Amino acid sequence: MISGRAERCLEARTALVTGASRGIGRAVAGALAAAGAKVVVSARNTDGVTEAVAGLRKSGAHAAGCAGSVGDPEHLGRCTELALREFGRLDILVNNAATNAPYGPPMEADPDEWRHAFTARTAPARQLCRTSPSSSRANSPRVYA
Repeated sequence: MISGRAERCLEARTALVTGASRGIGRAVAGALAAAGAKVVVSARNTDGVTEAVAGLRKSGAHAAGCAGSVGDPEHLGRCTELALREFGRLDILVNNAATNAPYGPPMEADPDEWRHAFTARTAPARQLCRTSPSSSRANSPRVYA
């Protein structure tokens, strides 16, 4: 629960949270909303996105959802466009989406599986920064990967 000075400290901000239909991503989206941010949630599961948006709105937050994979650059562009259309800005990017594979000790992992997992965890953060409307300016969104 957020209280005191932090309670509405993000009131003029908009956040995009990937992997936000459950778990840590959903909790982060809720915390940002509690701090006053408008929130765009993204995840692969359409029903999960719908439920996350409904939960945020029920708590009084401004929220929108964009279902799809962060591995698809077009999806990331749609998320950015949604934030701008619905809320007029994009200030905070939280790259929470990831893949769990490979399993087991890193040195025993298949190199291709390891490369895929690394790319799935890092490429979306870079792509989100590139699709951000202010990516070339000093006031670009803050990124949390």
